Amino acid sequence: MKAKSEGFVPNALREVWAWKEAVYRETEGLGMSETLVHMHREAEAVRKKFGFKVVSPLVDVARVAEERNAYGEPTEKR
Repeated sequence: MKAKSEGFVPNALREVWAWKEAVYRETEGLGMSETLVHMHREAEAVRKKFGFKVVSPLVDVARVAEERNAYGEPTEKR
């Protein structure tokens, strides 16, 4: 099997690098909390643009099919 040359970089990785650079430039002068507010606003705009529903992650956790066991208790086989 031939090894790829060291200069090879997949296009997907280049896109990720470009995206990270763009995010860095957008939030360069902001503090951590301001950056989070900015990111949440951007995410909300995308959600509205594409019509995604708001889903609480806590709702999904509550719908686990298995019962919780206390730490150290063995799980029952069914």
